[in-house]
Amino acid sequence: MIAESLMKLRQSGLFDERYYNTQLKAPLSGDQAIEHYLLFGFVQKLNPHPLFIADYYLEVYPDLDGASIHPLIHFIEFGAKENRSPHPLFDCNFYLEQFRPGDRSSIIPFFHYLNQGWMEGKNPHPMFDSAFYMRENRELFDDADLNPLVHYATAGYSMGCNPHPFFDSKYYFSKLPHPRPDGLLANPLVHFVLSGVHDGVSPHPKIASEKIRGPHCIEPLLYGLSTIDRTDFGNAFENSERQYVIPEFLLEPAEDNVVELQFSTPTLKSVVSQLCTASQFESDEYLTWCKRLNKEPQKYRKLWEFVFILSALEQSGVLKSGSSGIGFGTGQEPLPSFFASLEIDVLATDAPPEIAEIWTASMQCAVSAEMLFDGNIVDRERFDRHVKHALVDMNSIPSDLSGYDFCWSSCALEHLGSIEKGLNFIENSLDCVKPGGVIVHTTEFNLDSNVDTVDNHGTCLFRRRDIESLLRKLALAGHEVFPLNLCTGDEKVDQYIDVPPFSLPHLKLLISGFTTTSLGLIVRKSK
Repeated sequence: MIAESLMKLRQSGLFDERYYNTQLKAPLSGDQAIEHYLLFGFVQKLNPHPLFIADYYLEVYPDLDGASIHPLIHFIEFGAKENRSPHPLFDCNFYLEQFRPGDRSSIIPFFHYLNQGWMEGKNPHPMFDSAFYMRENRELFDDADLNPLVHYATAGYSMGCNPHPFFDSKYYFSKLPHPRPDGLLANPLVHFVLSGVHDGVSPHPKIASEKIRGPHCIEPLLYGLSTIDRTDFGNAFENSERQYVIPEFLLEPAEDNVVELQFSTPTLKSVVSQLCTASQFESDEYLTWCKRLNKEPQKYRKLWEFVFILSALEQSGVLKSGSSGIGFGTGQEPLPSFFASLEIDVLATDAPPEIAEIWTASMQCAVSAEMLFDGNIVDRERFDRHVKHALVDMNSIPSDLSGYDFCWSSCALEHLGSIEKGLNFIENSLDCVKPGGVIVHTTEFNLDSNVDTVDNHGTCLFRRRDIESLLRKLALAGHEVFPLNLCTGDEKVDQYIDVPPFSLPHLKLLISGFTTTSLGLIVRKSK
């Protein structure tokens, strides 16, 4: 029983070892830490993750009282899918309201938020404004992987950081009729959500206490008070602190003609290995693909990556019924469901739990095929027939994963530990496809330097020289290497560098001081 629970907890991403150890006198690691929580930590009122509070979960859902199943295991297996909340500051219904009605049925709110929602700027609660929080604490968010709610729940509240323009923590505590609370209620927003909102305690000088009449009043009250300027992109661009100018190294010719370089405006109509640029978002092809994926056609590079992969596969002739594909680091992306809709057999893979910390920190991995299902793209019967899920180490791909028509990954290979490991993965992924098969990968590309970069880190940034060296090696080995187009775009949006708090348009961004964007690569295996 313990072994089974250990596996479920490892795979879920809801055990934060570093966080758990802050509650212990002597640190533990690996399965030892998880087992300690399951056997002792829960009884000692310790929590496994900043956003899972077991006592809160049991109190809010009394139907679990006396249940034989551990509350965390219940949440992983059932509660998350039933839209139950694991923390006072995550409101499932509010979160779902940020999506189109047709998209909501396929979303598991809490895991979606941890996986991608927070990176898209979605808010977990009416009183937690992620963009405001990151903007007010900009110096803390140079790391693009830092979830603002996790930061607030673990450190921000004790630092006096305010979670919303209309929540003043110091003011709120000054209005309490009793001494400042401790424990979970030491977090002022948690206290407000669990107590103050019911007792009519005002969280801000502009909000009269008589207007605080329970949780139902919060959203309309905040909407009426909001003074946020909804500026258009033009204003955002003019006021931005950073604007991109293409450096000379990107314009230099290749050392030889082994790899064809291009510098023309890239298109989705005829894709090559290319960068994410603004004009591609305006094309009919982009709009068509977004419609087929049932996605809003936003200027968002992650969506561009999906469209690029699909365009490359279609133009390579493998996007058809009867084909087979394998994906790496697929997380909860929509591509497996889309492939299934075309009656393409796919194996979607993610990192096994013992090496998945870099992914599970933000839930960028799926623990089963269930989390890949998108009912807005494919019906359940067809999905189950065509999609399988497996745990695979991208740094050590099993030799029996071979014979596929195509292989893909979307910004996964930069998380393998180093630039060298990422390049090795691209080369090794050719072993997964049959002769004439196609591999399509997207990754982070360093737009600022061909020398300095980020390596041996959670997120590595590939330089032009890294990519050219790999493509040259593959071309000399007899594989068909598509031309490499290094055009960075010539529209105004292409000069805009998004910085935390990230928003739309989101094409170029700042990571560890470097301007980056997505690069798509296409290689056809030699016949």
